[in-house]
Amino acid sequence: MTAVRAGLVGLVAAATMLCASPGAFAAGDAPISVSSISASFFPNPNDSGAFTATPSTAVTFTQDFPALNFNTPADTVKCNPSAGVSPSTQPFTDLIPQPDGSCTTIVAQGNKAQAAVGDMRNFQAVFTGAFQVSAAGRLTFNVYSDDGWILSIGPSASGAQPGYVSGPMLNFPRVGPFTGYPIVGSYNVASAPNQNNLVVGFPSAGTYPFELDYSDCCEGTQALTVLANGAPIPPSSGLAFDVQGISDAASVQGVQHITVATTAGQPQQVEFLVDGKSQGVKTAAPFAFDWDTSAAGAGAHTLVFRATDTGGSAVDKQLAVQVAATSSGPTPVPTGITVASGSSNLGAGLRPQVPPFVLIGAGILGLLVLASAGVYVFFAVRDRQPEKARVPVPVVAEVVPAVEEKTEFIGRVPLENLTMVSSRRVQVLPKACLLVKPDREIELSRFKETVIGRDASNAAYVDDRQVSRHHARILAVDGDFWIEDLNSTNGTRVNGATVTKQKLANNDLINIGDTTMTFALEQA
Repeated sequence: MTAVRAGLVGLVAAATMLCASPGAFAAGDAPISVSSISASFFPNPNDSGAFTATPSTAVTFTQDFPALNFNTPADTVKCNPSAGVSPSTQPFTDLIPQPDGSCTTIVAQGNKAQAAVGDMRNFQAVFTGAFQVSAAGRLTFNVYSDDGWILSIGPSASGAQPGYVSGPMLNFPRVGPFTGYPIVGSYNVASAPNQNNLVVGFPSAGTYPFELDYSDCCEGTQALTVLANGAPIPPSSGLAFDVQGISDAASVQGVQHITVATTAGQPQQVEFLVDGKSQGVKTAAPFAFDWDTSAAGAGAHTLVFRATDTGGSAVDKQLAVQVAATSSGPTPVPTGITVASGSSNLGAGLRPQVPPFVLIGAGILGLLVLASAGVYVFFAVRDRQPEKARVPVPVVAEVVPAVEEKTEFIGRVPLENLTMVSSRRVQVLPKACLLVKPDREIELSRFKETVIGRDASNAAYVDDRQVSRHHARILAVDGDFWIEDLNSTNGTRVNGATVTKQKLANNDLINIGDTTMTFALEQA
């Protein structure tokens, strides 16, 4: 192993000689920042210098970090005063530069375990996040590592895909094992602490998701620090957020539903305070609070919403609001009733006031009733007198045809494949299916969703270890078929682009894990 490492160090030294000045890459290169980074840590029982973990490998712990500066070699990340972190540091430690030139540290630990210590003395980790690139161009990643690493980067929201330009491409898989992103660089072997310079081309400005896989072996040193153009990659723009559901200087009453919507950065938690007293903490989006203003009481109150990121930095937003008092007026007195003053007996003090025109109207109404009674008596007496027999006049009823309510079907089409468009007529929509190589066909229903995954109970069962048990689903909405990822481990791709939810078109290629399916619509 020592000889292997010595040879690799020699190769790395030669590469470093060619790229000794980070400033040489500055001109024309794209500035970059990084989002909050999510990490999963695994044991490395086989002491492998190459990354070997898969989505089915048991995770020891997960943790979020603000930077990719783990066990930094000397002079790669400047700190004043020195934070005392190096490739020999145990446990594995992230170094976070601060605006004043100092640095804070975060130890990689969780679930009563620490990376590079005890049972996790040798470990592997996968880091996922997003690079924010402000302009198209080539960018040089300076990767300091001990031991192996693999970098894969996915497309932006517009579909722009970064590409490999130059640098190490050693012992790499077909795609990123956890996300399926294209590989843009790899030095996936056991090594001594070393530097590699990897050049990647970004076709346009945008946000590019990435997966960085890392393996530490051999109970020596450990390091994984990624710089860009010779400088630490700063976090994406600091925390910023909007408060929705209430505004500054508002007058409020009752229960207020308030939501904190992040516009920049990734908060780890949001706390809501009223007059300095905490009303609760939310640790995951949506950051929503229901505030009962009656508990605060009428009057002026100060609201503070405090968001905190993974590095411990907090941003406050303060609002001043007025809680309105509950109105309670006197009981109105019915019109037309006079309350007698000075009377202790309210019932005795009520005197109805009847206007003269009401009395006149009542008299006229009485006369009309008497006249109607006279007319009735006259006709009743007349009808009792004998008269000639009357010949009945026949009445012919019009025959109205019965209306038959029914649903008309066209052709022999199953009910679940029909879409109702009125009470009289249905519209037949084409059948759809998934074609799975080499010769399998899965029919899709418009009546219920079709779940794709490794669980045998799924309508679209896929025997693929890279596929989650419930990976994605396909459902019909307003006549169109949509595919939606179900928070799968490796993601869902349509025509090569990773999607969360996507409308499908005929002949779309769907990739989940190592399985490719074709969405097909029956042609009319």
